[in-house]
Amino acid sequence: MQRIRKEISVTQDTVREVIIGLSERVNRKVQTLKLHWRAASLSDQRESVLQELGAYLATLLAQASGLPERDSERQGAEARLVEATTRVRGLKKESMQIDALVRELEADTLREDLVRIQQDLTVRAATLERISVARGSAVLGQPVSQLSLPPATRVVAVCRGPAFLVVDQQLVLRAGDIVILVGPRAELKTVVSQFLEPQRVSA
Repeated sequence: MQRIRKEISVTQDTVREVIIGLSERVNRKVQTLKLHWRAASLSDQRESVLQELGAYLATLLAQASGLPERDSERQGAEARLVEATTRVRGLKKESMQIDALVRELEADTLREDLVRIQQDLTVRAATLERISVARGSAVLGQPVSQLSLPPATRVVAVCRGPAFLVVDQQLVLRAGDIVILVGPRAELKTVVSQFLEPQRVSA
C-alpha cells in the first residue's frame, strides 16, 4: 500500500507540475499577444499624430501663401510642432519598453523550449553541439553537402555575424561561422575536430 501511495503521490506531483507549466506558458502567450496589440496601437497613434501635424502645416502654408508671416501663426505652428514632437517621443519610449518586455517573454519561452529539446535529445543519447569554424580547419570553404558527417548527424543551423542563415546544402562555411549540429553524442565527438585549427587537433 505504501508503494502504491508513493506512486500515486509522484504521479499527482508530475501532473501538477505539467498543469503549472502549461498555465505559465499560456499566460506568457496571452501577455505577448496583448503587448503586440499595444505596440500596434502605439504605432497607429504615432502615424495619426504625424498626419495631423502634416495636415495642419499644409493648411497653414496654403492660407499664408503670398501673405506676410504673422507672429501668432508662427508661434501657433511652433507650439503644434513641439506638442507633436513630445507626443511622438513619448509613444516611441513606450514602444521601446513594450519591445523589451516582448523580448523578455519570448526569451523565457525559448529557454523553456530549449530545455525540453535537450531533455528529448538526452533520453535518446543525443545532443546539440555549437561549434565555431576556425581558420585553417578542415571544413573551411566546404559546402554543407561536402562535410564528412556521420549518418545520424545533421547541420541544423548556421549563424554568420548577426544573420541566421537558412541551411542549404550548397552553403559554404566561413571562418567564424557558428554551426549548430544535432546527433548522437558518440558521433558528435568524432566531428568536432573538423572545425578546429590543425594545431589544436594535433594537441
